[in-house]
Amino acid sequence: MLDNGRESGTARKKMNESNFSIVQIGAHLGDESREAIKEGKACLLVEPVPYLFSALLEKYAKKSNVLLEQAVVSDEPGEVNFYYFPKRENLENSDKFPFWADQIGSLDQSHLIVLGRQSGFPQGFEKQIISQKIQSMSAMQLFKKHGIKKVEKLIIDTEGFDVDIIFSIDFHKIEIDELVFERKHTDGVRQTRYRYNKTIHFLKSIGYQVKKLDHQNDIATLRSDWKKIRTRKHRSEQLKQAK
Repeated sequence: MLDNGRESGTARKKMNESNFSIVQIGAHLGDESREAIKEGKACLLVEPVPYLFSALLEKYAKKSNVLLEQAVVSDEPGEVNFYYFPKRENLENSDKFPFWADQIGSLDQSHLIVLGRQSGFPQGFEKQIISQKIQSMSAMQLFKKHGIKKVEKLIIDTEGFDVDIIFSIDFHKIEIDELVFERKHTDGVRQTRYRYNKTIHFLKSIGYQVKKLDHQNDIATLRSDWKKIRTRKHRSEQLKQAK
């Protein structure tokens, strides 16, 4: 894992930030964070695929308000097997792949295979899947490493593992105002069943309103009354610690 500690330290020293505008897990090229980055807001982009992470480094390594982390976010410790396709120009029969083929990666190789078959990838595409050991950390370890206590918007796109990440977060320790996650793969490739319903029930039970954002993503927004409750709770905890 490439740890850009110098950039991380610069961002914290300059902004003294524990509150982040966006944390994007499965950042790809960071498009969803572009406007916030332009406005100078604190953003953390997490991407495991090596060539996508290199592209993020090229774009944002010198931005003092951007932290970059090359890692898989999961509860599996140490290095894990991660699967992805080669960069587009290195794909055989690249013209027969959809434009997004080199933007996906997963902890589950079968997810890529089923998705490829359903999407009409060219015959033999399975042989082009790359397996690589990449450093893994949990969502809470990620937040702790970068000193993050509050997130305005958490964006997750991990090809079938979004729900696992959501359930791994301790929402009593980290404040998240908005949460965007990929709905369409919660129960398998392009399937939404029990795990999806369980996730919606859980998010609503801790104060979020959930609605469809687009054809594949949902957005959960923390209700204003819950924000007030959490603000009072955090202030009370801070006062206790100060005594």
